[in-house]
Amino acid sequence: MFLNKLKWVALPLVVVSILLFWWCWQPTSTVFIVRHAEKGINPPQDPPLTVAGQARAEALSHVLKDAGVQVVIASQFQRTQQTAQPTANELGLVVQVIDAGHFDEIAQQATATAGSVSLICGHSNTVPDIIEALGGAAMADIEEDQFDNLFIVTKQKWHGTTVLPLKYGEMN
Repeated sequence: MFLNKLKWVALPLVVVSILLFWWCWQPTSTVFIVRHAEKGINPPQDPPLTVAGQARAEALSHVLKDAGVQVVIASQFQRTQQTAQPTANELGLVVQVIDAGHFDEIAQQATATAGSVSLICGHSNTVPDIIEALGGAAMADIEEDQFDNLFIVTKQKWHGTTVLPLKYGEMN
């Protein structure tokens, strides 16, 4: 008799606990966002990275090698792809190329899988828009001579989005 009553008390508690756990625990997606590294001047439409830019791209790879990155995204311009490539090579990933102006598509691809960890390499005028598309607060464009910003965006279903600005590589 006592066990029968205990069953009717325990069962609802177990169900409520499971539902509460499911509701509260949602995987966090983490997105590392950088502006491309230092670029050359020629050709003006799509310049490659300079030697300093290549060194910064390697520094980024070193910073992110143990971060669990599963997706690497860059724009159609070679400077973003060259910035992202060392990280992709280190992790055995392929750089996904998405048009620089497609902020929502970039954000969607970076967080397509709950709990994913991604790297996005953008531009001084697109990084703020990508952060906003991920749910972060609006921010100003990055200064033209700044290449050392690393933004860590964490996105949780029930707890919103946070943005942590950091620096990496040589100071500008």
